[in-house]
Amino acid sequence: MERAIFEAIKLAVTKIPDDVVKSLREAYEKEDNPTAKFNLENILKAVEIGKREGIPVCQDTGTVTFFVEAGIESPYLREIEEAINSALEKATKEIPLIVGIDAFGNSLYSNPR
Repeated sequence: MERAIFEAIKLAVTKIPDDVVKSLREAYEKEDNPTAKFNLENILKAVEIGKREGIPVCQDTGTVTFFVEAGIESPYLREIEEAINSALEKATKEIPLIVGIDAFGNSLYSNPR
């Protein structure tokens, strides 16, 4: 389960859907404003680098959110929580993700108990 979660996180930050890339290319071709065109070109370059090298497309990888549906009495809740936290820790180091902290220095990726 941990490996699947890790791979999902990696895919989410390194691969932009083909329809989005197509729309970005079309916008680039149609754009007349030099500043906007420059920015679209840089986005397209980042998409290509992310895809080729398996690194995040954007340096701000955002906040990872999980929605888990399980019964309150599910015997797997602890296992699921541990797999998510372990995958996030691994992803933060290996992909890498931005390490998010709050104003008090607490990791935003840990799940307070």
